[in-house]
Amino acid sequence: MSDAIVIPIALALAVGIGLIVIFSTMFPIVKINDRPGDEIHRVSIVTIPLDASLPGHNFEPATSNVVIGTNNTVRWVSQDTIPSSVIADDDSDPEFAKATANFPDNMTCLCDLKVVPTHLFMINGTTFDFTFTKPGIFGYHSVPHPQMKGKVIVLPQYCATSDAKCNGSIKPKVELTIGGLRDSYKVGEIIDISATQRGGKCTMPEILILDNNGKIVVVSKNHGAISCPVRDSDNEHREFSLSWNPRSNGSPIIMNQTGKYTVLAEYEYVGIEREFMVVK
Repeated sequence: MSDAIVIPIALALAVGIGLIVIFSTMFPIVKINDRPGDEIHRVSIVTIPLDASLPGHNFEPATSNVVIGTNNTVRWVSQDTIPSSVIADDDSDPEFAKATANFPDNMTCLCDLKVVPTHLFMINGTTFDFTFTKPGIFGYHSVPHPQMKGKVIVLPQYCATSDAKCNGSIKPKVELTIGGLRDSYKVGEIIDISATQRGGKCTMPEILILDNNGKIVVVSKNHGAISCPVRDSDNEHREFSLSWNPRSNGSPIIMNQTGKYTVLAEYEYVGIEREFMVVK
């Protein structure tokens, strides 16, 4: 090939590469996750325990610390047989106040509502989620149980990586992982998954399955004796991990209804979740 031909080709290639670099800088390529089930979300768990509506009981924990971009979705999980509610104390976070609005003053009964909002009628097995995006301290309470009060302390995003800039930063001491979960399963097929907890106290992680409406349909936890290493000075075991697989204990998880579900692995008010589908 002659030099007269090679030089224009080289120039064209150089210009083309230059344009690619410029356009990739101006318009970054967005990588699409072709396995959506692999996306993991961290959530902060608040439990409404059994008998929480009785005097002397409360939300657990009563104070939740979250970091924007890390675990700022709070999930209230009811384990009580008496309905409770989650209602913002004020409008310091307008979105939280809107999402947890109380009954209208002129409403006399639940029958006036076509659909009862979850946060107003939380009973055993129901959940309610809210994602905080504004730093601050936001209180909430239950109606009609005035002793049930809680607050969420929302720290700015940089607290997740720089403790020096924040007081009370909550870099997690415990790591949770979900193993073995596929994107989809057939009806009646065993969902052979596990939850692994690394660090923390000597307890097994709990596995919950939620349906597309946020209702708990499966709770799986090991209640048997477990063996843990000697704890350190602050009552936590940092260098160990414990796994819980429902199938290994003779209680495999099987879904008999099609639909979209969420696996929630939970330990000490911290949780991670992943989605999966059940098809025919």
